[in-house]
Amino acid sequence: MRFRGRTSHGRRTAALARELGATHVISVGLPPAAPGAAPNNMIQVVSRCFQILQSRCENSWRGETDLVIAPDVRGADWNAFGRRLQLVQAGEAAAAAVISKIQEWLSPRATFPVSIVQMAIAY
Repeated sequence: MRFRGRTSHGRRTAALARELGATHVISVGLPPAAPGAAPNNMIQVVSRCFQILQSRCENSWRGETDLVIAPDVRGADWNAFGRRLQLVQAGEAAAAAVISKIQEWLSPRATFPVSIVQMAIAY
């Protein structure tokens, strides 16, 4: 099963996945960018609001998941399109660091479903 949740969802995505039969939940967490200069426009203000919301909700969803894939993307703003290759590489490195655990869950002797939950996607 695949679910995609965000910090704005009223219902916990991991709990829903477990209700539907998932025994393992994998989440992807992107840390919010560190606050920089004061916002210059409304888009930056809204972006900062979501970053604050995300940081306040993070502990609760992390406690409900079995594995968190957390690429090191600190220092990249939501619109850092020029750094896309570096950001993709960070995601690949984070996934490579936990792939052995996922493969263990998917081994032939495992007899349970695995759910992938994407949560807390930073803007």
